[in-house]
Amino acid sequence: MPAGSAVTTVRAKDKDRGENAYISYLIANLVKVPFEVEHFSGVVKTTQLLDYESMRREYVLRLRASDWGLPYRRQTEMVLTVKIKDINDNRPQFEKIECTGHVPRYIPIGSEIITLSAIDFDAGNIISYRIVSGNEDGCFTIDATSGTVSVSCDLSELRVAERELNITATDGTHFADIARVHFKLVNTKRNLGSPSRILEDETGAFDCKDTGVARRLTEVLAAAENNNKPPAQEEFAMMPTRYGQNVHSPEFIDFPIEIKVNESVALVTTLIKLKARDRDLGYNGKLIYGISGGDEHSVFCIDMDSGELKVIGYLDREREQEYLLNISVYDLGNPQKSASRILPITVLDINDNAPKFEKTVTIWGIRKNPHLEFYRSQCWISTTMLLNSRRPWPVFALPRMR
Repeated sequence: MPAGSAVTTVRAKDKDRGENAYISYLIANLVKVPFEVEHFSGVVKTTQLLDYESMRREYVLRLRASDWGLPYRRQTEMVLTVKIKDINDNRPQFEKIECTGHVPRYIPIGSEIITLSAIDFDAGNIISYRIVSGNEDGCFTIDATSGTVSVSCDLSELRVAERELNITATDGTHFADIARVHFKLVNTKRNLGSPSRILEDETGAFDCKDTGVARRLTEVLAAAENNNKPPAQEEFAMMPTRYGQNVHSPEFIDFPIEIKVNESVALVTTLIKLKARDRDLGYNGKLIYGISGGDEHSVFCIDMDSGELKVIGYLDREREQEYLLNISVYDLGNPQKSASRILPITVLDINDNAPKFEKTVTIWGIRKNPHLEFYRSQCWISTTMLLNSRRPWPVFALPRMR
């Protein structure tokens, strides 16, 4: 399978909306693998040519899906096992080619003169051999299974001094490159070439060129054995649960005794940045903040990630003089642990109200009395008129009673 080939597609779903539902994917293996996943489509692809013969034949991929939520991202994982399937993608290769030598004319029919061997890196393939050309008179035969070339006629009757056989090997699908066997027909036995490279017996001698395919096969088999050993180290990046158990609870640091704030404070004003710590690692030590109670009028908020406490509503001392906020901090471990503290917030008064009379209009009556020299039957005075008028109002004086 060439690089860039799609293997499969993984998909994850998130019930949130907006950016909280955007999902990206990655492969979380620590050990490099010949696969990659497209961050947004989830398509798993190969990054290089896969070779069953030399590479690992089974890969365990830990695929991680993460949303884009704030203040922290949520994620999940799945395990994908990829097994490499062997296909017939290698053609046979001769161990020795370009053979030259001599064959005596006196050897009997049926004598074996040379054996050619081909190797196929694909396991289980059966190789067969055949003579492609140079044997038009049928004086030579080749065993299809062993690759042994034999004499099938009386060589002394041949009028030629030399022959060349072109031989190939096949696994049923692919053919090997032609192996040329060139030899001279001699009346006496001769030894040609260096002794270390000559295939010599009573039927002749040949000098061949070594292709090195046997050595490469040994290297491939060694690589396959090494690559398919059980892993010596952890192959996956540690998820939060791999950091150990969630042992410790969060702890507040320098928690204030009280906060005083004017009722005229501007919106989005930061009152304090609360701090907490957790001695666990990973998500077991990741903290988020919240207001669990005491904010009856919804005038405060706390940043879940930073712990900043802000005013988001108008304060009014005449409505509420003190708030007792229950500040809680949670870790993201499993099981989740938390801590809570009560934070008193006193609202300070400012001169934001003008004085007001309880009644805007006052009415009273004066009854007639014969002992009075004069009287008023009824009068009324508006307190508003008294406050707004610049003219002096008369003062009613009553004489002494007789």
